[in-house]
Amino acid sequence: AGRAVELDPISIEAGEGTASLRLSGTGTVRIDDPSVSLKLEGRRLDIDSFILSAAGQAFREQMPSWSLPPIAVPIDLDLSLGSIGLAQEELSNFVLRAGLRSGRAEIRLLELTAPGQTRIAVEGELGLTTEGGGNGRIAVATPATDRFLRYLARLSIPVPFARAIEAQPLEARADVSFAPPVASFRNLRLKLGEASVTGTARFTAPEGQARGKLEAQVGIQGLDLAQLPQIGSVFEATRNLDVGFILDARGVRHGGRDG
Repeated sequence: AGRAVELDPISIEAGEGTASLRLSGTGTVRIDDPSVSLKLEGRRLDIDSFILSAAGQAFREQMPSWSLPPIAVPIDLDLSLGSIGLAQEELSNFVLRAGLRSGRAEIRLLELTAPGQTRIAVEGELGLTTEGGGNGRIAVATPATDRFLRYLARLSIPVPFARAIEAQPLEARADVSFAPPVASFRNLRLKLGEASVTGTARFTAPEGQARGKLEAQVGIQGLDLAQLPQIGSVFEATRNLDVGFILDARGVRHGGRDG
């Protein structure tokens, strides 16, 4: 139709057995200003089964040096998946709206529900080369922090001072920039139980023999000292981590008692 080719319907199938992926939807190919737009939906993607398959094992071996093929034509993608199986858990209501360009992805919206009824929303830009990196905004809200933290541990994602936030409802959002091995958090706003935290933070992951580093400048309202982790668990969390804090705490109490 004119300078565009309409694709309706589209059906995409990849993989075999339980590791297969089936998508359906519509699309458009622009000829005058070359670009591709796709709107696709799928019921389930089982990443665990894919990892155990022969193709998955081959991909894992290549992953350290793998990157997406060069994107010659811009692709706008609107993708919805009912669920994703990963690390023996289910991620549900996955939605991704993104633009794939040469060497980068412009994430307009990424939403999903993780274990513990944890809602995650992300927007920003992500590098698609081996260097990786990216920047954007992330928001997390969960009524079951314990289960979400156990899931992150299963994925080998470190959370400094995890014991300080477990067993409490959590709402957090921040502007994030990541250039391995450094992650910076600006405009940090965190609500943990009855306490609220604002400020900035910078985390450098350990590399080789080098220790990791966590630096933060934060303000806390409504801090209850009884909810802080035991000293022993703090030492354990910082065994391979240097910590520097500038802290302004207001409304401090212990066990609900002011003063």
